[in-house]
Amino acid sequence: MKILFSPSEEKKKYFENNQAHQDLLKEFLIPFDARKEIISSYSNILQKGSDEEVCSLFGVKSLQKYLDDLALCNQLLTAPRIEAIRLYNGVAYKALDFDTLMISQQNYLLQNVFIFSNLFGVVRAFERIPFYKFNQTYHNSSLGIKKLYQMMKITLDTFFDPIEEILDLRAEVYIKAYKIQKPHYVVDFLKQSKKISHYAKHYRGIFLKKLAEVKVLSLEDIKELAFDTLELKDIVKDKMATRLVYEIKD
Repeated sequence: MKILFSPSEEKKKYFENNQAHQDLLKEFLIPFDARKEIISSYSNILQKGSDEEVCSLFGVKSLQKYLDDLALCNQLLTAPRIEAIRLYNGVAYKALDFDTLMISQQNYLLQNVFIFSNLFGVVRAFERIPFYKFNQTYHNSSLGIKKLYQMMKITLDTFFDPIEEILDLRAEVYIKAYKIQKPHYVVDFLKQSKKISHYAKHYRGIFLKKLAEVKVLSLEDIKELAFDTLELKDIVKDKMATRLVYEIKD
């Protein structure tokens, strides 16, 4: 079973540099020729774009507080790198709390999680990537989530096709950017019978942590998971997706 997961805007900035001597573009296990073009377009905005354009790319109002971020992003190909699942530090990743898991649980995630980056495309949880800043709403003629995953679609369809079981824990924006073309599971979280959006990030992290703790190997086994804060209320099937609907306990 493989698990699809979202990135986060918040990321760690400083960590041990133990892989900067290797070519970043040759490190990814899912081949995608357009990565070089995308990273070049990203770097070009940072180096030649107006302050307004860079602010839009970063998702900030002013660059004054983000000059260190700008400097790090300008060194993308030679910057220090860390495992993708450790780089991200947003709500879902805080709930997951990867570094507190047992080594066997961490290895489960490192081997089975695929993260849908805004800049690099799909990366394995164990693949080392540098700090970058890329607001998920940003787009132009050559950059943006929708553009990236349109370009990567054939590659991903081919890669995921032989994988028998897929659990999609991504946020809606990433599901829309790339739709799984085979039967798979998705998870919805309800509060007082209403689907939540922003707070779903936290519960996706909780859900992923439980998968690691139990080391779930089959989609069918997910139905048997017991959560302190979640209760399975419904299972809805359509042509492609089996939707597990959880109610958040008060």
